[in-house]
Amino acid sequence: MNYTQAVNYIHSLLKFGIRPGLSGMNALLCLLDNPHESLKYVHVAGTNGKGSTSTAISNVLIEAGYKVGLYTSPYVSHFLERVQFNGKPVEESIFAKNVQKVKNAVEALQRDGTDITEFEALTAAAFLCFNELECDVVVLEVGLGGRLDATNVIPCPLVNVITSLSLDHTAILGDTIEQIAYEKCGT
Repeated sequence: MNYTQAVNYIHSLLKFGIRPGLSGMNALLCLLDNPHESLKYVHVAGTNGKGSTSTAISNVLIEAGYKVGLYTSPYVSHFLERVQFNGKPVEESIFAKNVQKVKNAVEALQRDGTDITEFEALTAAAFLCFNELECDVVVLEVGLGGRLDATNVIPCPLVNVITSLSLDHTAILGDTIEQIAYEKCGT
């Protein structure tokens, strides 16, 4: 699998297949030998400012001499802006190799009736990349929510960060700031 095939594969998965629970993500990571468990994290949730906050934290850690993975979404001009190592997109060959591993695991799960979303597959591929690159710390931006977000499978992070909150994704997270805060604080 090359880089273009890897990106196309990720995009071929359920884009809006968000469903409550972490069972699919946990099953996927189990088939991949739980690459997320050996990493340390700064977990960033919130409504606004997650990306800039995550990037700032990443840059501070890089300047301090750490090997840093950064996982954010969405991207602006290049897909691998979402999966970075020391301030630069991970190498396309590393990403493609790890997406192939994810694809193999996803196909095994699909045979058993478990569907994996685009975000879950990308998150799993990022964990594999960060593990391979031996990151000292990963700055991990939450996708949509918090409590049931695919990123919330990680072990207890070094730090949880919550940026400003406002009404967003109310059909999924709740229609009050208090309900949304409950979901976002679940990181």
